[in-house]
Amino acid sequence: MKTLNNWLEENFSEEEIAELKAQSKSEAKAILRAQELAAKFVADLMAEQNLGFNEFARKTGLSASHLSSILKGHSSPSLATLSKIAASFGKIIDIGKH
Repeated sequence: MKTLNNWLEENFSEEEIAELKAQSKSEAKAILRAQELAAKFVADLMAEQNLGFNEFARKTGLSASHLSSILKGHSSPSLATLSKIAASFGKIIDIGKH
């Protein structure tokens, strides 16, 4: 069975492979940061609204497993999901802030 590294070596130069690996590393960091920010947003909103886990899940329409995954930073919720959560409490997501 051919490994990913074998396939890369057969189809790309060393410089191209290094560039692909750098891009992958950068994208992975961005995804992890987005997961951290989503978890913080949800945790802060739960605290602000003084809601427990089950009540928050019910109010937002999220399943317990999806909410748990977000809070643990294991999920990359879509902007639509984050907007739905925010809208449940009369808030909006401002993606212009960094």
